[in-house]
Amino acid sequence: MIMSVFLPFELGFIPENTKTGDWLAYGLGDNSSGLNMPASAMPAKSQVALVQPWRPFYLPLKQAGFDVSPVNQWQGREFTGGLLNLSKHKGLNHNNFLALLKQVKPNGLIIVSGEKSAGAQSMLKWVNRNFDLQGKLTKNHKVIFWLRVPEHLDAELLSSLTPPVQTFGEHYQTSPGMFSHGRVDQGSQVLIETVKHLVSGKTADLGAGWGYLSVEIVKNNNICQALDLYEADFDALENARRHLKNESGRLPIQFFWHDIVREPITNHYDTIITNPPFHNGRDQDLALGQRFIAVAASRLKLGGQFFLVANRHLPYEKHLKQSFAAFMTLYEDRAFKVLAAKR
Repeated sequence: MIMSVFLPFELGFIPENTKTGDWLAYGLGDNSSGLNMPASAMPAKSQVALVQPWRPFYLPLKQAGFDVSPVNQWQGREFTGGLLNLSKHKGLNHNNFLALLKQVKPNGLIIVSGEKSAGAQSMLKWVNRNFDLQGKLTKNHKVIFWLRVPEHLDAELLSSLTPPVQTFGEHYQTSPGMFSHGRVDQGSQVLIETVKHLVSGKTADLGAGWGYLSVEIVKNNNICQALDLYEADFDALENARRHLKNESGRLPIQFFWHDIVREPITNHYDTIITNPPFHNGRDQDLALGQRFIAVAASRLKLGGQFFLVANRHLPYEKHLKQSFAAFMTLYEDRAFKVLAAKR
C-alpha cells in the first residue's frame, strides 16, 4: 500500500512536472514497499534525501537503497520540495516542518501526512494559521495536506513557532520527540534510586534514552568500571553524549546507536540495567520488554546481574524465570516494580 504522503502524486492532485528535482523528507518510516512506488506515484528514489534518526526505520530504508541519514547532513542545500510524515510528537512535527520551510526553495511544494488520531488535524490547523494551504485530502484515517513555500519567510515568525529545548534538573536538556522530554521519567527514577549502589563491573544501559540512568550511575557509583549506552533514537543518544561529556574521565564510556530488538550485541557485561519500552506507537507491545530481557540474559557474564523497572501490571516475571538462574523483586509500589535477576 502506498505511503500516504505520496497520495497527492498518485491521485493526480499535483502536476506531473512537480516531481522533478530533489526532495528532502522527514519522518518516513520503514514501509519500504510503500516507498518503492512506480515513478508515476512519487519522485524517483534517487531524488529523495531522508532524515530518519529512529534506527528501526533507518535500517530498512538504508537497505532499500535510499539516501538516508540520522541527521540533516544536507544543511545549506536548497531542495525542490519537502515531504513530512507526522509522528505522535507535536513539537517534533513542528521542528521538522520548519526545517523544511528553511530548505525548500520559494514556491517549492511541501506535503504533510499523518494519522487523524495522532494529531494530524491539529497540525493542519497550526500550519493553516501561519501559512496558506494549497490543498488537502483525507483517506484511510489519514490527513494529507500541501502548500507552497512563501517567497519571503518571516524570521521572527519562524522563531516564534520553534518549540523550545527543555532544560531541567542540574544540567539535563531534551528536545521534542524524545522519550521523557522535559522531565525525568518516574520509572527510571525509581530504578536508579533502588540500584545505583548495586551496579558493578562493566555495565550496559539498554534503551539509554538521553542518558539519565547512566549519568546517575556515574555520579553515585564507584564500582562501575565501564559503561556502554545502547539507544535507537540518534537524537536522544547525542543528548546522552552531551550529558556525560564531563563524566568520561571517571571511567570508559561508549555510545551505540543500536536497535536492540533487531541488531545483535557482541559485548558481555557484569551488569545490565534497563527501563524497557512497552509500546509500539500507541499500542502496548510486551514483546519489546521480553526482547530486552532475552538480550540481557544472552549478554551477561556468568553470575552477572540484571536490573529492570516496569509498570507494576506488566508480567515479566515468567520471562525472567525462563532466562535467568534466579530473580527477585527489589522494590514495588502502586505504579512500578524493580526486578533483579542473576545469570
